[in-house]
Amino acid sequence: MLRKSEYTKAYAKIEKQLQQGKNSKITYFNNLINDKFLTVNGINDLFDNASGSIKIPMYDWICIPEGNALKQFWQTNNSASLWYSMFDNENILLRGSKVYYYFLAQRIHNETTREDITTKEMVYEWLQNNIEFFSNALVAINKITNLNDINNIKMILGIIDNVRNYLLILLNQEIISNSGEKNLLLNLKFINKNNLCYKIYSILLEIEKLMKDIVFTSEYKINSILLSRLIQKVMLTTNEYALEFQQKEEKENYSKDFRAYREIDNFAENFITCYLILQKNIKENNIGICGICYGGLELPIIMQSLDNTLSDISILKFNHNVSGYAKKQSLELRFFDIFKNGGIDVIGIDRKKDYILMDDNLLTGKTMQLALTTFYDIGIEIEKITTVRYPGVNRISQMFMPNHGAIDFRQFFNFIEGLYFPSPYSWRDPYSTSPYEDSLGIFDLNRRKILECLVKNGDYSQNSEVIYVKRKVKNENN
Repeated sequence: MLRKSEYTKAYAKIEKQLQQGKNSKITYFNNLINDKFLTVNGINDLFDNASGSIKIPMYDWICIPEGNALKQFWQTNNSASLWYSMFDNENILLRGSKVYYYFLAQRIHNETTREDITTKEMVYEWLQNNIEFFSNALVAINKITNLNDINNIKMILGIIDNVRNYLLILLNQEIISNSGEKNLLLNLKFINKNNLCYKIYSILLEIEKLMKDIVFTSEYKINSILLSRLIQKVMLTTNEYALEFQQKEEKENYSKDFRAYREIDNFAENFITCYLILQKNIKENNIGICGICYGGLELPIIMQSLDNTLSDISILKFNHNVSGYAKKQSLELRFFDIFKNGGIDVIGIDRKKDYILMDDNLLTGKTMQLALTTFYDIGIEIEKITTVRYPGVNRISQMFMPNHGAIDFRQFFNFIEGLYFPSPYSWRDPYSTSPYEDSLGIFDLNRRKILECLVKNGDYSQNSEVIYVKRKVKNENN
């Protein structure tokens, strides 16, 4: 076992290789975007590098005619605050406080305990906000004569991106609600087709295919009729979902059901990782794909959008005794046994197949190790594991904390694949009194940017996480 100093030097060399390899791998995709959207920097000119949002530079936004119905839609406001979008310092981001970041902006946050509370009333308001978003989007879409103008395409992509996020939140909540406190390994294709969970999953698959075509297929043209039908389908499913949700027993807190934020929330990064993994000669009909809730929920669905012959599109969900960062770190990996932690329901899984485990990110690697152990406990082989992002040397101090873990980088490029994008974490400086945050109180740099944009947009609850960031920023400036 390497000492921390030895590990740090060796990992630094690996991180440099990852950075160089990433640049060569994504050039193809950058060129596709540059050619279609007349950009220079590819992915980072279409998707905000921090939030993952579709973005339009301020200078382009100002030049879009005020009479453009899509621009009017994205400018929906209550006189002071935008509802569906927000500005950073250079762009308008097509994600906003009423829909995409509603729970970040509204749920009750306790900064001391780091606990969040989402009430049933908040869920109802969020559902209603989404219905209004879809309805207003349909009106705007049907007023545009040229949907394939570059800025109109970006604004359409923003709508689809919001629908994508909405369906991912609903799908996660349905999985949690239907499985209760059980651990679950579920093949999405085995869900009854009349089940609401399956309907959400099937529409999400259509959305993933549509985003893929619009972003990365040069000749693809947006069809307003097909797009409108898809949004209408989402609205009908929302009505069904709202009725079902109303009939369920009320909980005190829905924060774990309706997730406010995904660390890796950039469609392009997720898509590119899935695309490149599929290019590595997966054995036809002998491989299953499994994403780990919540961060890896989207990945197997993107894989299916790329290759519909994949028959095992699965999700692994841990119960509350295994999930959650604090609880996870307290588990002793050497003695972990899924059958001693609530057992697991296995539905629609072909145990003869080898599986690819997928998640959004690796830091200490503990989530992935728990997933690996779970698969071995139930007698299923793992072909490889794949993550979208990799940790930097700036987080090695966290890896070597008690009950945490350091990634075995010797498995990179072999058993551990993907790793095309760096994780957005801060460097914990010596002046920090927190085990995870730097001395400015920041751990996730992307989340910090989103919260600061919400502060500047002005639409948030006085009890939300946003208000704490506002106070922090003011203190930093004093």
